Amino acid sequence: MHNKPAVRFSLMAGLTAFLLSGCFDGSDSDNSSSLPDLALTSLSSAPDQVSGDDILVGLDGDPATITAEKNNLEFWLNDTKISPVIREGRHGPEILVTGLVEGENRLELHHAEQGPLSDLTLDVHPITGPIFSGPHQYPFVCTVTTELGRQPEEDTTEATGFPVMDESGTLTGWSKDCSIESYVEFVYRTTGGSWAPLPADGSRPADMATTELTDGRSVDFIVRQERGTINRFIYSFATLASLGDEADDASTENWNGRLLFQFEGGVAIGHSQGRISGRALEPEVLKKGYAVIYSTGTRTDTHYNLQVGGETALMVKEHFIKRFGVPEYTVAIGGSGGGIQQYIYSQNHPDLLDAGVPQYSYPDMVTQTIHVADCELLEYYMDVTDKDNAKWQTTTNRSWLVGLNATDAYADPFADVKRMLGFSSAPGMTECVPAWRGLTPLVMNPAFGWAENQELMQPAGVMDDVQWTHYDDLRNIYGLDGNGNPRALFDNVGVQYGLGALLEGNISKSEFLKLNAQVGGWKHPSEMVQEGFPFIGSEDDVMAGLVGFDPWSARNMNLSPDGTQPAPRTQGDLEAMAAAYTSGMVFDGQLNMPVIDWRHYLEEVLDMHNSHQSFSVRQRIINKMGNADNQVIWFTDTRPTDTSDPGKPEPQDESDPTWAALEVLHEWLMNIRANPERSIAENKPALAVDTCYDSDGAVIASGEGVWNGILDDQPDGACTAKFETYATSRIVAGGPIEGSVFKCSLKPVTTALTDGTYQGVSFTEDEITRLHEIFPDGVCDYSQPDQGRPAG
Repeated sequence: MHNKPAVRFSLMAGLTAFLLSGCFDGSDSDNSSSLPDLALTSLSSAPDQVSGDDILVGLDGDPATITAEKNNLEFWLNDTKISPVIREGRHGPEILVTGLVEGENRLELHHAEQGPLSDLTLDVHPITGPIFSGPHQYPFVCTVTTELGRQPEEDTTEATGFPVMDESGTLTGWSKDCSIESYVEFVYRTTGGSWAPLPADGSRPADMATTELTDGRSVDFIVRQERGTINRFIYSFATLASLGDEADDASTENWNGRLLFQFEGGVAIGHSQGRISGRALEPEVLKKGYAVIYSTGTRTDTHYNLQVGGETALMVKEHFIKRFGVPEYTVAIGGSGGGIQQYIYSQNHPDLLDAGVPQYSYPDMVTQTIHVADCELLEYYMDVTDKDNAKWQTTTNRSWLVGLNATDAYADPFADVKRMLGFSSAPGMTECVPAWRGLTPLVMNPAFGWAENQELMQPAGVMDDVQWTHYDDLRNIYGLDGNGNPRALFDNVGVQYGLGALLEGNISKSEFLKLNAQVGGWKHPSEMVQEGFPFIGSEDDVMAGLVGFDPWSARNMNLSPDGTQPAPRTQGDLEAMAAAYTSGMVFDGQLNMPVIDWRHYLEEVLDMHNSHQSFSVRQRIINKMGNADNQVIWFTDTRPTDTSDPGKPEPQDESDPTWAALEVLHEWLMNIRANPERSIAENKPALAVDTCYDSDGAVIASGEGVWNGILDDQPDGACTAKFETYATSRIVAGGPIEGSVFKCSLKPVTTALTDGTYQGVSFTEDEITRLHEIFPDGVCDYSQPDQGRPAG
């Protein structure tokens, strides 16, 4: 089988070391007639989720019994007696069993004289996957050639997939799953703060840095990095090493037992093996003795199928454990999509992580598409449909509809083009423009996306048939409709855009009615066409008439045919919505571990990582668990903001408390271990409290109540007052801050007119008639559950 582990233990050496360690020392069995109370337990994965040809197991039972019975214990695999590798682990004996075959395997623990004691039924899967995520996605572009300089293994004789070359550059075959053999390289940290290859001759470079471990020892800063492929994606294991270590050694001498899983963010729609980043070698934790694991399959810049991502994470951790042993605990860090993964995987795979630091996160990705897909609809309405309304020429007024922040500090890059073409524009932008423009096509439009190196795929043109959407990336989850197209989620039936602006007196009744009559919705993905500029082409192409100017993707909208008839809204697919919930793509608030949710405050730069998301997460946790005591929220200020670069505003350098958060989480986890009878929240250390910091890292305020006023009606807390949060289009429309309603329940317009929906606003008979024309099926009733949520 390909991709054999780079580490194997000699049976005799491993067993001898284990016996000498004392773990099995003691007197022989007294041959009592009663069976020893010992049981096999899987350490590396769930028994039904084993991948590859080996498994690490342990023994459950009284340590004294294990010691007493050491000479009488036998292991049997598929009715054959075996001699597994036994080694000393951090929490008892670890037994590495090899020789598994794909499918069902039976591992048994026998007493030599008294017979069977325990057994495990193992369901073994290929290391290429899948385990539970469904059929692999094809076509699939290999990146091991560009990322690692290695050719993938040939796995098909047909001219299908990615080309495989020999050393002379001659085509030798084709690869569909992009696998490579695992390999090891050694690097060291220089005194200048960079990585360099360790000399092959074993010499110690003069510029090698040293580092102090958590136990106080000072050691050379050398790292062993193992890379290969698991579940088709590129993985990395990074651990501290010593001069003279061999590549096939699983040295744990400098490992402090803490395992860090580095997740990463971004947005992508699959069909690629992905790119490996420098965060696979995170020096801030490696230098303390942490081990770091990483995969391109747990990077949302590769794909956003978090069922595949969770599966990959489980497999990567599984194989790390088989090589290096069971860690003291596993903690995660990762920003944006890397933060989302921590929330989602804690919910879906409670045994994967013990704690996490979600950085500038969201609750999940899929519910962001609910309000983000409103952005272009509303921007188009203000720029084009209602272009003569002077209100929309004031940038900050646009927040009345989109909810997100808006500022004149960053000029609309297409303001002049809009005016030249007869459209309206504000001098600045809402967050919709620099942060979210292009996401709707990526989610919905099959004609839009692409993958690097797709031109190498065979047969020629195979990528032309790919439906480049998030919906298709998750076709194993959302399913296909009767026409064979991926089911789509977006729905805006009954949404009263700008309702909050109406109630606050910012827009008139006539403006509210026009907005909701003309805003429209999105065409079904099967009806969408290729985007215009700025997504393809250039301004010169626009001027030459070669491509249309369409930053709103208006060509793919359902708009009013005559400016009077209400524009059609979009009906989402209830089966797709239900699948998003049942598959765990929606974070529903089940948080099974302590987290410190940290974000740098980026509202002034219109960054997509808007600040209310931490509280959207918190409200979901409260809804599900009754409280959010397992979540701590930390904010760091990034102001004053440098607005000198209007092209792509970036935050200034800020104090990053992530490494301090890891220390707080370590104390929290040690408290949990010492006091297992207490809840996660009851084991909180003193520093695990809501906090906000200034740009120098000094505490502004901390403790209970600093975020009051966001999720309750209490006066603003000290941090709330310092860090303004904004809304979304659906919150403006009356929706909840948790933002997880795909398809709102509806109530008749007549009910809305009498139940306080419009507060003190009263409508004339003609206006009521128009409301009925705009909302023939009723308006959103956010006091009722999401229609897309499965019952129960």
